[in-house]
Amino acid sequence: HLTMLKKNNFHNMPNIIVEFGPGNSIGIGLAALLCGAKEYIALDVVNRYDKKLNLEILDELIVMFEEKKGVDKIGWPNYKNELDENNFPSSILSDAYLDKCLDKGRIQNIKDALLQGNNNEIKIHYISNNHNYSHIKADLIISHSVLEHVEDLDVTYDIFNEILIDGGYMSHQIDFKCHNLFNKWNGHWSISDFLWKIILGKRPFLINRSPVSIHVKYQNKYNFKIVELLKNYRYDGISRKKLSS
Repeated sequence: HLTMLKKNNFHNMPNIIVEFGPGNSIGIGLAALLCGAKEYIALDVVNRYDKKLNLEILDELIVMFEEKKGVDKIGWPNYKNELDENNFPSSILSDAYLDKCLDKGRIQNIKDALLQGNNNEIKIHYISNNHNYSHIKADLIISHSVLEHVEDLDVTYDIFNEILIDGGYMSHQIDFKCHNLFNKWNGHWSISDFLWKIILGKRPFLINRSPVSIHVKYQNKYNFKIVELLKNYRYDGISRKKLSS
């Protein structure tokens, strides 16, 4: 997300980052704090926060940042050209900048915030099942493989509009596959609305079946400017003529 943001003129490191739907791992938020952010807010429907797990993740992230080493396998989109030989964004996170971010006192502040929620320097909030977000303001909103699960995208993008400050950025990666519910990756788009309601049952969420165009529609409705839209095409799966209306 950081390399994509920098590529699209997000010059300053965010002070306040909101992650939508982190689940039990707030690794994105912890990485953002290690990159210089001062406050991280996690918004989720169900509270699955695991403090012990996240302390372990933080320790692993600290080592990766100190060694300036990224992950071995680059996913999609291919941002390899934005990284150095160690798959680390050294062009964004210079040695001098990282020295400040990884100061021992600052790392201790991050750990204290993780254990206690916040301190004077760093703040971490995990908010679940709350419908009042008017007090939250952020200069960056991130989600990763989450928006395909949200039932009411209209309301969600309205919330994003309420939270994001003028000039702020969003970065969303959305997985449009069927999440192994069908043999074909896009088989969920062959089912009628009636049958889909039966499959959904009483689950609080599953997948919403909304295509890219629906996300673009609501982004336009709430006056977001799309600065980059990347699509990963597949040509297998069910054919267009088998799509449900």
